[in-house]
Amino acid sequence: MNPYMETQTTTEQITRIIPLFLKTASAVSKRMPSLSSRLVSVYVIRSYIDCWIKSASVYECLLEV
Repeated sequence: MNPYMETQTTTEQITRIIPLFLKTASAVSKRMPSLSSRLVSVYVIRSYIDCWIKSASVYECLLEV
């Protein structure tokens, strides 16, 4: 498989999953509007993005977080 195709697939996965991820984070921050819960949701998103950058596997990262 050529690297371009792999990159394209990963990008498609990311574009599908990020909106879902942001919806979850915003739902959490709406339900628990305290500062600590917002910090937690930001931390979860950052750790997810860091994981994705390292492993380039979206689904593994979702399981890890």
